[in-house]
Amino acid sequence: MRRASSPASRCRRRSRRDDPKAPRARQRPLPGARSDATTANRRRDRRQQTDRGSASIWLIACATLVLLLGVALLLRETAVLARHRAETAADLAALAAAGRIGLDPDAATSGCALAARVAAANGAALVSCAADLALDGRSGAVDVAVRVPVRLPILGGGTASASARAGRLVPSPP
Repeated sequence: MRRASSPASRCRRRSRRDDPKAPRARQRPLPGARSDATTANRRRDRRQQTDRGSASIWLIACATLVLLLGVALLLRETAVLARHRAETAADLAALAAAGRIGLDPDAATSGCALAARVAAANGAALVSCAADLALDGRSGAVDVAVRVPVRLPILGGGTASASARAGRLVPSPP
């Protein structure tokens, strides 16, 4: 036989909602409402979108910096090379002129002419040549100044100057 149920007993029927140990169903947000997780995901997505392409900008900036540094080093090394060429030309011209001292009665003139030829052979122009000879003409010194044309990329042309002094001493008697 079946037991008749009263309306009060029907209301007291237990459901899963009343059981504290029963797993709860996930609550869905109302349409149009945003949950905290959705908002956080959107913030993260916005940050990622604003960072998109920033590595390219950093790469271009670093590459430009390296390029500018390379150009600056190229300009400096070109100027240093021109200075070395001018110093070499001045040294060789002074040595050539000093080599004529004591060999020629007119060593000042012939020595400076030889210095001009040696400077021209080294790509330089003789600016000044002054011989300081002893009274006997067998010893003395020669001062030479030269100028070398320089072509610097980006900056244009210029000159590098150098001077040198060379001499000849007569050996003293023993």
